[in-house]
Amino acid sequence: MDIQKDLGDKSIEPTEFECRVFFLNKGKIIYEQTWPVIPSEPIEGVVFSTSLKKLKMSRVDTKVKVIKRGNVFFLEKI
Repeated sequence: MDIQKDLGDKSIEPTEFECRVFFLNKGKIIYEQTWPVIPSEPIEGVVFSTSLKKLKMSRVDTKVKVIKRGNVFFLEKI
């Protein structure tokens, strides 16, 4: 529901076992990526390292450090 509030009237179906990333330009979705979360599987890919359920950054404050551990890239906001 938080994502729908931020995106306005765009239809986004909530799911429990998926992670999503949206990139917006002037309020319009220009890129969206969704991937499944399988708790029994090892983590691989990209992890946004934050205690927040939702991480919002604008173009001017999008600064992250990247740490690679095995098959995982951890992105942490600076």
